[in-house]
Amino acid sequence: TVYHDRIRETVVANMTAEALEAWHAKWADIIKSSEHPDVDALAKHFAGAGNTAKTLDYTERAADRAVAGLAFDYAATLYKQVLALLSETAPRRGSILEKLGQALADAGRSREAARVFVKAAGHHTGKERVDLGWRAKTQDRATETILAILAYKADRSRLPRSLDDVVAKGYLMKVPSDPYSDGPLGYRVLDEDFTLYSVGANFSDDGGVARSWDQTKGGGDKVFWPVADMAGEM
Repeated sequence: TVYHDRIRETVVANMTAEALEAWHAKWADIIKSSEHPDVDALAKHFAGAGNTAKTLDYTERAADRAVAGLAFDYAATLYKQVLALLSETAPRRGSILEKLGQALADAGRSREAARVFVKAAGHHTGKERVDLGWRAKTQDRATETILAILAYKADRSRLPRSLDDVVAKGYLMKVPSDPYSDGPLGYRVLDEDFTLYSVGANFSDDGGVARSWDQTKGGGDKVFWPVADMAGEM
């Protein structure tokens, strides 16, 4: 109840730093021993207890759970919290950056995702580094193309029939290529909307069937638009 919440807040506010850490540690142990522990609550209590290692672990778990629940914006917030606790040279920093980039991409925040993929590439070598570079490039091109298509529609009250139309009318300098294929990004008009996608890591056009970057290795495409049915909040 609100009354009990106020009592708890008053008690906590008057605790010493040491007592507060002990209080958080106690609650973390209680939650952890439950049948279905709340990873979000565990992350917060371990943070309050000053346990950085477990805070990192449970915050990442909470972010992974948010992704599974399609709460991509919330997941991105949590991955950023993990990164804030990691040093620039931490071994797991690259994998967290990759997860952050994926969450941002699935939330429709393509330009931000592209910047994160570039950073993630700096923590990898070989094929993984090349792949992350391709993701960054594709995300960036997709953002520019979406804005051009929307501007075309706003000015002309209709969608372009093709990406060539967008270029012909001066909204893009050239048709954006898909680094994962020998052709341009996929574009299709769907009634009053459109879909824009990359064929993804299986290098095959699956008709705009939406998958995350990693899932495209097994089939499906990386869809950049529409995003409304893919983004979520917790």
